[in-house]
Amino acid sequence: MKKFNKHIGLIILALLLSSANILSQSKIYPGLFTSERNNFEFEIAEIRFVGNNSFGAKELMRAITTRTTSRNPIHQLLQMFYTEGLKNKTTPKTILKYLKKDLIGFEKELVFFEQSIAERDTMSLLNFYNKNGFHYSQVKFTFRPDSLNKKNILTFYIKEGRKNLLGDIIYNGLDNLDNEISSKVEDLKTIKSGDNFSEDNITSEMISIRNYLVNNGYYYSNVFKPLVKLNAKNQDSVVITFNTGKRYKVGKVFFIDSLRGQNVIAGDLKSNLLDIREGEYIRQIDIDRTQNNLFNLSTFDIVKIDTSSMFAPMKDSILNFNILTQYNKQQNWGIGFFLNQLANDNPDILNGGIQLDYTHKNLWGAAQQFKPFVKTFIRDLSQRPFEKIYNGELEYALGFNFQQPFIFNFDKWRFGLSSSPQFIRSTRNSLILNTINIPFRIPIKLPEFTIFTNAQFELAFENQNPENYEEALKKENLKSDSAKKYEILYDNLNKYKHSGVSHLFTSNLISFTISGDKRNHPFQPTRGYYINLNTEFAFSAGDFWGGLARYNKTQLNINYFTPLATNLTGAFKLRLGHISFFDNTNQYIPIERQFFAGGANSVRGWEARRLRYSNLLKDSSNTFLQEFVGNSSIIEGSVEFRLKFVAPDNYDEMIAYNINNSGLVGFFDFGNVFGWFVPDDKTPNDFSKLALAGGFGYRYDTPIGVIRLDLAWPLYDPLGIKQTSMNDLQFHIAIGHAF
Repeated sequence: MKKFNKHIGLIILALLLSSANILSQSKIYPGLFTSERNNFEFEIAEIRFVGNNSFGAKELMRAITTRTTSRNPIHQLLQMFYTEGLKNKTTPKTILKYLKKDLIGFEKELVFFEQSIAERDTMSLLNFYNKNGFHYSQVKFTFRPDSLNKKNILTFYIKEGRKNLLGDIIYNGLDNLDNEISSKVEDLKTIKSGDNFSEDNITSEMISIRNYLVNNGYYYSNVFKPLVKLNAKNQDSVVITFNTGKRYKVGKVFFIDSLRGQNVIAGDLKSNLLDIREGEYIRQIDIDRTQNNLFNLSTFDIVKIDTSSMFAPMKDSILNFNILTQYNKQQNWGIGFFLNQLANDNPDILNGGIQLDYTHKNLWGAAQQFKPFVKTFIRDLSQRPFEKIYNGELEYALGFNFQQPFIFNFDKWRFGLSSSPQFIRSTRNSLILNTINIPFRIPIKLPEFTIFTNAQFELAFENQNPENYEEALKKENLKSDSAKKYEILYDNLNKYKHSGVSHLFTSNLISFTISGDKRNHPFQPTRGYYINLNTEFAFSAGDFWGGLARYNKTQLNINYFTPLATNLTGAFKLRLGHISFFDNTNQYIPIERQFFAGGANSVRGWEARRLRYSNLLKDSSNTFLQEFVGNSSIIEGSVEFRLKFVAPDNYDEMIAYNINNSGLVGFFDFGNVFGWFVPDDKTPNDFSKLALAGGFGYRYDTPIGVIRLDLAWPLYDPLGIKQTSMNDLQFHIAIGHAF
């Protein structure tokens, strides 16, 4: 070992000596252009790399710290005014004073040459090449003026030399693993002798093996920095040493609660949320999931999990755990404005209003969340919001949300219960619609190893009553459009409510949803997928219980995200859905559950709810019904390219903040809805008649979400009504990405 260390020391010394020799060859040329802001400093306008055959300039830039001067447009404009003002002797000194003061605020954007930093970057490049197998590389720099463009250029000249290959790869410390674990570890050894040497690849393999070990009982497994030496073939032989320790199982688990004046959560509930279970091999991933499960109760500020012998002695190959929890405030009052999508609304419906609520996060000691609320709001802000306020078309809601996070488990499936009964009173022109909705949901947490992560059963009962249908119809008789709209939407419902038989509900719904969410971020994903499959049945339950709606609705949503390049993400969406009726003579379905297309979250070349395939639209007298009457089938998809801006490191802080929060999106949408619920529509379903639209948009991140501005054009209209022209340009403002 001493001989080996001596050998490594000689190699390092040789590299340092050669580096010193290389640095002595670096040169700073005379005639450099001084900075407009400081006559004793030289700004770096450009950084170049010469001889870098194996790595691109962007990759090498990440290895060094020097950056170029990067004046933002405002800085450039102020500098121009200040420079010209100095040349013009009639410029008032007060103006020059304020211009100079403003320019001082942008000084961080200026980068002046420092030889010591350039020399350090030279060493960084040598180290970068050395880590990637180029042990004989040479680097020097020059800093010279470009007389033609009147700027200073820092150039790094690189001689890469020979790239070493990997020789033997020796793993020490893995001999005592269990046979099953040992076999899996062998599968993780993907680097082979003869591969190109890369420290990053070696490190990645070491981390993969260690992660597997700590997730299979070897809780204290560790790995040391690899040793590298040249073999007789001038290849890099690598020695990697692990200290796996014993394989441990979970012992006792104890909770230590810091209540801070709050009500304690029952120990049984907390125990049922543990993924670390007594007698099982310790897995770090189970510890992390346990921590997430407890955090998701929303009752803790801090959850820490660690081994301990405080309450029980450690046994051979068994570790006990303490879970420290710090409680947060369990009761709150709130009032404020909101923008959101209500349950059962179509994706393009954005509602806004004001809400007063009270929240209790531990009602009966088992983390039951109870939230009564009252609110008033405007439904679908994209459609005539100011006209709705003027006409009093407001909606009022009174209800509560209740959630019991855990009821029972089956193996690693966890079942909960939630409900959100509410009464909504809507004023739509002259019509008053009262709705009582009583849903019961059983959320299910699925094991993480499947493509699906969550499931939910729902049983919902709804009573809709057009309170003044006949009176409203008479008031609207002069407006044939509104009268026809009321008849299509509410005539069957009104007859059912006044049939002479008392019905408790107008809709009884049972549904099942299964979803998988493997996105790396819920609001700004750059990789992963989200999939949601839902099927819903509306049924009749006799005269007393009632049930006018009788249908099946099934829909599938798939969103997929993948990085395409640095700061560029590809995003794809597909949505399919269909409604079928058990009785074709009764096609009543609440408007909230019908399919619509067009709008900010749909095919953006059309206004919200204004896209469908129906020959009735060729007669302009029917177009008013598009906003109010939905469809039985939907096919919809989108492709987006999302570019995130990144400001140069030395930009002014405020300007850099705004640049980093901005981005551009190019998109292509396709889709349509079919089977319009207008009685006169006889258009046969032709699912090949998909509308096409394209466009681009601007994104800006805010604390409430992404503000989205999109411009879109229809590229193809199956009905031939819309054309690709500026007259059909659609502009959308929304919160959050389209998907």
